[in-house]
Amino acid sequence: MIKQKKLFFVIISLILLVFNAYSQIINLSNNDYDSEQPFLLKNDDSEYVFWVDNLGEEQGLSYRYFVSDNWSESYYYPIAGNIDINDILINDSGIFILFDQIIDNENLLMIGLINDSNEFEYFEVTSYLTVLINSGSLIIDDTDYIHIVWETYIYSEPVRVYYSTTDEISNWGEIELLYENEYQAVYSYPQLIKSNNEIVNCFWLSRMIDETIYHAQRSVDGVWQAYTQIPYVGLGEKFVVKKDLTDIIHFVSNQTLLTTWHNDLYYFNLDDGEWSDLELVPYWTHPNSPLNERWNPDMSFMDDNSVFISWEHYAFSEGFYPCGNWIGSTIEVSEGWFENAPFAYNREPNNPDLLIIDDLVHYVWSDSSDGDFDIYYSVTEPYVNSNEYSLMLNSDLSLSNYPNPFNPTTMIEFSIPNDSSIEINIYNSKGQKINTLINEDLIQGQYTVYWEGNNYLGDSVSSGVYLYSLKVNGRQVSLKKCLLLK
Repeated sequence: MIKQKKLFFVIISLILLVFNAYSQIINLSNNDYDSEQPFLLKNDDSEYVFWVDNLGEEQGLSYRYFVSDNWSESYYYPIAGNIDINDILINDSGIFILFDQIIDNENLLMIGLINDSNEFEYFEVTSYLTVLINSGSLIIDDTDYIHIVWETYIYSEPVRVYYSTTDEISNWGEIELLYENEYQAVYSYPQLIKSNNEIVNCFWLSRMIDETIYHAQRSVDGVWQAYTQIPYVGLGEKFVVKKDLTDIIHFVSNQTLLTTWHNDLYYFNLDDGEWSDLELVPYWTHPNSPLNERWNPDMSFMDDNSVFISWEHYAFSEGFYPCGNWIGSTIEVSEGWFENAPFAYNREPNNPDLLIIDDLVHYVWSDSSDGDFDIYYSVTEPYVNSNEYSLMLNSDLSLSNYPNPFNPTTMIEFSIPNDSSIEINIYNSKGQKINTLINEDLIQGQYTVYWEGNNYLGDSVSSGVYLYSLKVNGRQVSLKKCLLLK
């Protein structure tokens, strides 16, 4: 009995230790109406939190900033109709906000500027009748030109991605069509990144058949180059793009596995013109829930460029009854991926946004636990809870092939840390599965399988880039590319 009491108090102490790693949760909006769409930004020594307030017949933009250990008063700017924030950027000229506004049947793409006196002006970029604006992105180059992309959709027409630029916020010039998706009402989530050499990069998602990410560059002379396909397949519904100070482009993709109702997150990056291998981001699941869904991933970086990823996590029982909602997160360090303890557990966090400041994780999210949606803020330390399974995915599980390039045969080697159900699949550059090399239960160990450059029927395939994937217990944990040269 004494041992049981000691064990009980040890468990309670560990739980308190984990959750005390988080600071006090602060309600930033603290009003009697719904506050949603939080954005968290940093400029110099100040943090800024923006959100949309819904007062029923009126919506508006609100924000507060944190400086000298205090939060400012809340600034509110009424805007007619319904609004959605697409992107926010802060520089020496002020705070730029890209948003779309719906008034009656008219859909307007707007850009606004909050100056140093906290005065807010906004201007129309373009407008549409019946066509909806889904998402957009904003950057400003070193010559103070503003670049924006956005997408439009309507159920009877393809999704389109547009671009425009100006050096005067109130006067927008030509609008260019960058991409047209032949499939209707399938979002592309276009995003802009400015390289150090002033080249503007645009990324967007293409779904339905190929489910991949496209990349286009606008050169310094103002010409968009033909877009190219990033060599990954099955990237699902949404992705985020972030760039750190070393000009490495990082991606997090959200893949929906319809057969199991799970959402898997994948991470990869572009460094010196080469795309990295796809990595599965491991995550903690609710012990009483076989169904765990992850939405709205976000990403930031520690001072040593370690990647920190968070998401909106929902757990369900077999009957699709909620078991709990929280903000999940994980961090990549040299040893592999570490998971953090669930944050805001059993609350209802929506659209979490984060920043890493001095190696502390700053969170903002909307939450309806108390009835109306409010905007909450908190700060936490990373490395709250390590998970051996997370490390196992990187340190004990491997996949590679040799030779590469090859003709006509390549040797695919892989290792698994536990007895598992294993699949090795081959895909062409369009993401179509053309062969399965292994589909069986294997014991822990290292294995070798040969691909002779053929498809299911045994016919030789043509020269080109192919992808080979490793699935463990039904979950794809690694995807790599190889080159067949004849």
